[in-house]
Amino acid sequence: MANTMNGMWMNEPEMVDLKLPKRDTKETPEPVEAEQERWPYGLKLDFESEEVNKFPELKGAKIGQKIMVAGMGEVVSVRMREETRGGQKYNVEVQLKKIDLVMPGKDKEEEKKEE
Repeated sequence: MANTMNGMWMNEPEMVDLKLPKRDTKETPEPVEAEQERWPYGLKLDFESEEVNKFPELKGAKIGQKIMVAGMGEVVSVRMREETRGGQKYNVEVQLKKIDLVMPGKDKEEEKKEE
């Protein structure tokens, strides 16, 4: 977890790649769009007009541009199940309540001036 001070990162956060491992094609009988298969469901953030107005730097975003996201959330559900084949599966549901965005190459002061 990154060290923060006053909501800003003191050093770059430790990033964890959430890309899904390649699955055997026998496990997926019907065709699935490639991009959806690469990342777990529910990890995509979708900002509509109301949210974009709260983060005006998104108005200048370009497709493929990298963005840092920091968030504060609350665990709202924890589930564990044991499988007959052995092993355990976990599911932890987190409701994001507050986020901050950093677009590399710009600091918060520059972004405020552009508003």
